[in-house]
Amino acid sequence: MRKRVILILLVIAVVLGVYKVLTVTIPIREKDLNYENFSKIKVKDPSKFSFVVLGDNKNSYSTFDHMIRDINRHADEISFVMNTGDLVFDGDNLKYRLFLDQIEELKVPHMVVPGNHDLYDEGVNLYHKIFGAFYYSFVVGKSLFIVLDDANEVRVDPQQLYWLKKRMKESWNYAHTFCFMHVPLFDPRPHEHHCLKDRENAKKVLSILKEGKIDMVFCGHIHSYFRGSWDGVPYTITAGAGAFYYSFVVGKSLFIVLDDANEVRVDPQQLYWLKKRMKESWNYAHTFCFMHVPLFDPRPHEHHCLKDRENAKKVLSILKEGKIDMVFCGHIHSYFRGSWDGVPYTITAGAGAELMGVDPKHYFYHYVIVNVNGDKVTYSVKKFFTPPYDYPLRISYDILLYILAFLRQQYLLILMILFLYVSFRLYHEKGLIAFVKALVVKVAADIKETSDKMRRR
Repeated sequence: MRKRVILILLVIAVVLGVYKVLTVTIPIREKDLNYENFSKIKVKDPSKFSFVVLGDNKNSYSTFDHMIRDINRHADEISFVMNTGDLVFDGDNLKYRLFLDQIEELKVPHMVVPGNHDLYDEGVNLYHKIFGAFYYSFVVGKSLFIVLDDANEVRVDPQQLYWLKKRMKESWNYAHTFCFMHVPLFDPRPHEHHCLKDRENAKKVLSILKEGKIDMVFCGHIHSYFRGSWDGVPYTITAGAGAFYYSFVVGKSLFIVLDDANEVRVDPQQLYWLKKRMKESWNYAHTFCFMHVPLFDPRPHEHHCLKDRENAKKVLSILKEGKIDMVFCGHIHSYFRGSWDGVPYTITAGAGAELMGVDPKHYFYHYVIVNVNGDKVTYSVKKFFTPPYDYPLRISYDILLYILAFLRQQYLLILMILFLYVSFRLYHEKGLIAFVKALVVKVAADIKETSDKMRRR
């Protein structure tokens, strides 16, 4: 009996280990989704379009799926969706994959703001991967384009250096050659070192670039604009190259996405970048700003906002320098609309995560529709089924929400444990031959089901 129990526990441990390895190592194919999606935005009239703002779905299923279906029904009227963050409960590979499966159903482009939950555990790396790039080259006409990967901020690896030497030999066959990297080889500012940390490696890269015919090296990382030459190799450092914050234009409207997912402050480089965007905002008909964590909490005696109050005030003072139509935030699972010293804001975080209160004016599932019509912007709230405004019922609903999320996320693990249980029962009740037969039938059915799913994809 003791040997049998030990064997069962050992098999379960192996299954759990294999399952964990599979969920971590199965690659997520999606890359650079933000750029891919806002490149797809099409508007018939640049002065008239609508978009949806939602947030804090946090691996919700029934509510978030319902919202996706509703948006799809109005896909002809909605140009795109902005998600204010907390896409997943944490940065687990499986949870990101489930979220990507959900938004794959969306018929309109979907851009995201990083939330604090999205960066938990290994979430920083996954967020980069889904919404980074390897090194590669391509040709357009008579011009060669080379993209290097130095995102580790330290060095360009030896394999890539070997590959780059070959590209430099090829460059003499083209009319023009342009090279792109994120982190500059050297920082043009005195006493600043926001560049590759391995100085010898940076010099090695430069020596290889000098072997070819380079028209321009384009870099980011330093959120400013610089143009110059590294020992004869021309470079340009462009503004707004931050990993988690960015801006884009739709028609005559400017969209600004900030990264405050650390829940504490907006970093100095981002503040510098934001001041430039505020100057630009006066050239556009409308400006919309998105961040995950609100600058201030609209509820008395609550502080679910940026922890560094002075930094929040600094961000607000910069926003006041520009022309802001609306600041959209998430984080507080509710709906609030108001003004921070003249800067209008909307907190919209009701896309499926547990709600944070029972006041029906603020705590309900929803998304916001923004309609831009020339100089006029209107906002409407689309409400969805919300559990009763009663604490015991709300707590029960939240518990059920997490149980259903767990079942959907871990269904494979549950099926494996059930399979083990049934297998041992068959083994003890019907003998070894019947057990082997049942095992073969089960494995064949699993293989067929997996094959069918792969063909459908």
